[in-house]
Amino acid sequence: MAAPALLLCVAFLATGCFNSVITQIIYNYAPINTNSMVLVLCAYIGYSLRYFIPDNHKETKKVDEERGKIRKKSDQPKDEQSKTGYLYMFGLVVAEILASQLSMIAFALIGSGLHQVLYSSIILFTALVSAFILRKKICSTQWVALLLLTGGLMLSAGRINTNEVPVGGILYLFSSTFIFAVTSSLSEVIIEKYKIPSSKYSMFNGFYGSVLIGTYVLVVTTGNWEEWVMEPLRKSGNQAGIAAVFLMLVLIVGQLVRGIVYYKCISVLGSVSTGVLYALQAVCMFSLSAILFCDAAHPNQCFTITKGIGTVVVAAGVALYSLGKKQEKIKY
Repeated sequence: MAAPALLLCVAFLATGCFNSVITQIIYNYAPINTNSMVLVLCAYIGYSLRYFIPDNHKETKKVDEERGKIRKKSDQPKDEQSKTGYLYMFGLVVAEILASQLSMIAFALIGSGLHQVLYSSIILFTALVSAFILRKKICSTQWVALLLLTGGLMLSAGRINTNEVPVGGILYLFSSTFIFAVTSSLSEVIIEKYKIPSSKYSMFNGFYGSVLIGTYVLVVTTGNWEEWVMEPLRKSGNQAGIAAVFLMLVLIVGQLVRGIVYYKCISVLGSVSTGVLYALQAVCMFSLSAILFCDAAHPNQCFTITKGIGTVVVAAGVALYSLGKKQEKIKY
């Protein structure tokens, strides 16, 4: 794997784990009602801040050369094509907002560790969408690796005690995961077909989402501000409330970096390979969750023998998937 792509993978894992830990801390100490969509708004505000960061044209050209897609001025999309691409993007943002809200509800219900593990089912969902809807080629070795990854993650989840983990939270999460699998696969198509740079895709995604969710917050959340936001903050105490507000600002910055990295991964690695990164992120995340959040009140955050075995299976799946990618390059 080339150095820029490797750094991209490391950045993906680091931003994913960082934002998940920050979100879990906010929910632990100031459980703001998920209906407020405040934390989802933080994510999209972070994406939109990409506007203030200048493009690194040399880096963009170098990464695009690796994929054989050098963007020249003569190859830029026409105005109508560009408008069509951004219109499709708006539709995907609406779907992603729904998925983000479902994911946040699930996060509050089941915790960061189990959330990351079950969310990684996006690997298989994305592969299925890519293969059967978008007609992308996935070799047999990669299919075995994807099944191995999914099996390892399900093993990591262990036996789920429905008395401790609401079934509704799991259903919300799987619904969210499927929608994200569809939108990430279609995002890859839009970026390639309409030649939209991943940096602009992240930025406009943030703009659209901020406007839509901001409207919801103004119309709905403000009417329930006392119950949904202020009351949980007060119950947590002044120091915890102030810390939660500070952490929301930190989360916005974290989501800015995450947006840049995520859509660059979609552009450079493809949606299926990005899905594989979620498996590694899950392994890292439930290890971190065990260290940071495991206690008597949150037993699902603790590390277990089955999670350890699952980690080994996931590592084997990632290695096998990488081998399949190399075989694919040699074949084609």
